[in-house]
Amino acid sequence: MIAQGTDGLSRGDLGEGVMKGSSMLSFVPLHLTATHRSVQLLTWAKSWIEPTLRNNEKLEVLSEEDWFWRAHDIVGGGTNADGIWIPKFKAGIFLWLPPPAAGQFAVEELRAARNKRTQSLHIVLIPRLFTPLWKRQLSRVSDLYFELPFVEGVWDKSIHHEPLTLVFIFPFLNHSPWRLRRSTTFLEMGRMLPRLWKEGNIPPGTLLCQLLSFARDLESMSKDMVCKMLHSSRSCSFLYPETSE
Repeated sequence: MIAQGTDGLSRGDLGEGVMKGSSMLSFVPLHLTATHRSVQLLTWAKSWIEPTLRNNEKLEVLSEEDWFWRAHDIVGGGTNADGIWIPKFKAGIFLWLPPPAAGQFAVEELRAARNKRTQSLHIVLIPRLFTPLWKRQLSRVSDLYFELPFVEGVWDKSIHHEPLTLVFIFPFLNHSPWRLRRSTTFLEMGRMLPRLWKEGNIPPGTLLCQLLSFARDLESMSKDMVCKMLHSSRSCSFLYPETSE
């Protein structure tokens, strides 16, 4: 409201924001993705995602066209003996960057992809705008849902007037409890991370890298070990700053 001019207008200041000729829509860029608004954001996201990749894995940044194709694990296909086209599938690690105005449609495709292909990892970054159209459905499909703090040089509060929403949707496990959502450990993460970001003791990227590594390690563990890790507060030890005795 200060940058847009409404706050000053109530005090008779006619020289701020839209009152001096700025476009009202420039303060609510619904059509722009997070990376269009901040060129440093993609590099920052890769800095904590790529260290967790294994073997020949790679991070795939999805375009709008990819929402309807690659996000569903499709990597091509061919016709069978009956002349019917059969798609080929390959799980991946996908970064979604929808503009807020298209958030509703991106989430629809994300939920469909999640139901059909359960071995892919989905990460979503979207500015907190137009939330009535996509927030509820996105939170339902997510395993972890955060609002990121403003990071200087990446998502600066003096330029961007709303925080970024970050969502993790992890692959299904091969055994019970199948999903990581609502486990004791992940509920604790959801509570602790925003508090640590507010205190500013640990860089957000460091914590996100550790969180992602922890979640991916669960994929290779036995059922008994996974259950133990998901219901132990000690599993969240990486969330606490190191302190000297």
